[in-house]
Amino acid sequence: MPERASIERICPYVRGRQGVDPVPEPSVENHCLLAASIYLPLSHQREYCLSGRFASCSRYQRQQGRPIPRYVRGAKPVPVRPTTPAPDLKPLPWRQPWFATTLKWLALLALFLLFLAFWRIRMRETPPFILDRNPVPSPVIEVTPTIPPAYLPPTVGPPG
Repeated sequence: MPERASIERICPYVRGRQGVDPVPEPSVENHCLLAASIYLPLSHQREYCLSGRFASCSRYQRQQGRPIPRYVRGAKPVPVRPTTPAPDLKPLPWRQPWFATTLKWLALLALFLLFLAFWRIRMRETPPFILDRNPVPSPVIEVTPTIPPAYLPPTVGPPG
């Protein structure tokens, strides 16, 4: 009679029919949740799934620590190596609160400069506006200096 496997040695992705616990010996009732086919060869079960060497199974290795599907009940997650901590990075500029306002002002400034450039080009191409009439001479007023009197004239009558 084939050797029976203990629960700790069974691959977490092996299930019996109807999603129940697997038969602890190679059986046609056992199937792999990671396999596309329903049939799981008895030799594969004996060598990998029920022997405790499921970590060297190609299906198990393809899973590579991805989350176990929700429909798998009672499966233990695959142990994953701890990742190295990510260094603290400065937030990206476009995720800063001031970025949207700055971008709007820069767009407005760019539009203004573009308008100014087009206006200057247009003014350079436009001939100057000239009126056809005789120029009017401007009047010249000569100011002659006056000398104030050296004394104030006497007033007539008492002050006040």
